Amino acid sequence: MTLLNMLGKALLGVTMMATPLHPAQAAWFTEDYPEFGEFSTVTDDEQGKVEMHISCSLDYPDDVGLTIFTGETYDPESSYSDEVPISVTASGQQQPVAYGSFEERDGELVVVSDTSRDETLALVIGAMAKSTSVIAVEFYTRDYRFSPDDLDAGLLYLFESCR
Repeated sequence: MTLLNMLGKALLGVTMMATPLHPAQAAWFTEDYPEFGEFSTVTDDEQGKVEMHISCSLDYPDDVGLTIFTGETYDPESSYSDEVPISVTASGQQQPVAYGSFEERDGELVVVSDTSRDETLALVIGAMAKSTSVIAVEFYTRDYRFSPDDLDAGLLYLFESCR
């Protein structure tokens, strides 16, 4: 069974659950790039400065990616760590640590991970989809909060779009 299929199966039944009220935050929404065969579900953090994207591609249908746009300027003179431990708390429960890397995108520092590099990421995303409270994402000194609202629907959309 592929990782995307495992994630899709983990989401079955989640969409039928009622979502409790959360602090006012941006809900997840989809961004499609069909000309490139790429699909994403996206949200902002509580301050509206950081974006988190969960995505899939028709070129790699078995993989799911996670990208965090930090809002920080990438400094080519800085020495960034080769491996970024991404710590996630969902529904008040600490999830297994997933790993990503720092990259530069249009001058911005981003953290990128995908299930082809780290299978743990599929478990973490599945837990995020089921979260009944704010999702906390931490790495090094950075600490962000994201709403779980509509993430389950966004992930189901990805599952359908990339299989």
